[in-house]
Amino acid sequence: MFLIRRFQICVLIIALVIPFQSFPVQAVSPAAIATGNSTFRSDFPQGVLATLEITPETYIQNARLNVTLDGTVLNSTDAIVPAHQPGDTITVEARWNGRSLTRDPSPPWMPLQLWWTVVDSTGNSIQTTPENHIYTDETNRRPWATTEGVYVTVHTYNQGGSFIQQAAAIGDDAVARLQLIFGYGLPFRPALVFYNQAADGDADFGSGLSVPFGGYVVGRAYPGTSGVVMLARSDSAYMQRTITHELTHLYQYQLGPQLFDAPHWWIEGDAKAQEPADSIYHSLDYTRDAAFNGGLPYLPTWETRNYNSEATLNQALYVGASFVIFLREIYGAQSHAAFYQSWRATSDFNLSFELTFGLNLAGLTQQWQDWIVNNNTVVSPGITDTTVAEVELPPPPEPLPEGLARVNIYLLNFRTGPTEGHDVLYTLRAGQLLLPIGRNESGEWILAELPDGTQGWLLAEFLDYDESIENLTVSLFY
Repeated sequence: MFLIRRFQICVLIIALVIPFQSFPVQAVSPAAIATGNSTFRSDFPQGVLATLEITPETYIQNARLNVTLDGTVLNSTDAIVPAHQPGDTITVEARWNGRSLTRDPSPPWMPLQLWWTVVDSTGNSIQTTPENHIYTDETNRRPWATTEGVYVTVHTYNQGGSFIQQAAAIGDDAVARLQLIFGYGLPFRPALVFYNQAADGDADFGSGLSVPFGGYVVGRAYPGTSGVVMLARSDSAYMQRTITHELTHLYQYQLGPQLFDAPHWWIEGDAKAQEPADSIYHSLDYTRDAAFNGGLPYLPTWETRNYNSEATLNQALYVGASFVIFLREIYGAQSHAAFYQSWRATSDFNLSFELTFGLNLAGLTQQWQDWIVNNNTVVSPGITDTTVAEVELPPPPEPLPEGLARVNIYLLNFRTGPTEGHDVLYTLRAGQLLLPIGRNESGEWILAELPDGTQGWLLAEFLDYDESIENLTVSLFY
């Protein structure tokens, strides 16, 4: 079996709310706090140790380490501030504990952004410029090797070249297909992390889990991460199932917290339904047996979050997958992307069924139950036989209107100030046009205006623009 994770609502709320606490940002005199050198050292799976050397001209009351992945705050931790007097050079220290938004250990090779918030005794606050850091195993606990595919990066240790190439090829093909199935891409390059022995994976990721890694849990993906962890096997069919399943979860996680408004059977069943044809037929056979031996669950009220039971997880996987397969068969392969588009737009899981299929979940459940019992025809396995070379790239963008800028990344945060520590006003999508009106001194951040007049800051590297943007006036931020 595949993924098992603790999606209790209370834990998720705590995980998503607490990290977003921040100090008020105020105007700071350049002489008030002189920032110095910062260093970050990975210690997977224990987290990242961060230090900041500063020489403040006022007493430092508090320092806080902030950690983000693709704009999502993973952690915000108070630092240890040593005793000091104004003018002393001091080193503050804090550690990110290596945990994802669900409080599970995070996989390595995540592209983190880290920065500090420092507050002095007068209440003045300053935030350092975010610095990029790849979370990795700097202590070389395992002899990791990295192999780049077209769309994925494979991380292995003590593995032969044939296994690595197979994993990269399957991962590339899965990303190519899932991009078409979901109708959108990932804002990061997925990392596929393979453990040769279940005991190795359990040593790094087993803390707090109800089932040891390698039992009936052989793959994991966590919200707020860009990688998946899997048990390595040379069986090609196993690899195709596991890699596709876990990568599907990364696509689902692009919905953010609203994903967890969906029942567990949908999250797992949708991932199962994207696996190769043999898994599809097995899911349908399992569900038909259930229909003829005791009946099928009523989907609108069905809950499957019993993580200590392999049988319950199997039921969620196979029965949930059969419902997704039914939707694909009756309403067409493109209905999946249309459903997720509605879900992203409305943030309402149940309403999205009505908008996409013209029926609510109760009505679709009745159709699905009838279909399972009465339909024994061979079903199509969805979007298949897709190679990387066959994936249609999006059409080239229209010529950029003079004087405007355009978002060139799938998702881009539109912030209240020119650092990644500032609040997010909106999350803009690729193709959004804006009017640049200013920049910070380094030119790293652009002040822009939306069509409705809202002004905010964006990272310049994720914008397409003409040379006139270099002549923008430096806009001071207060």
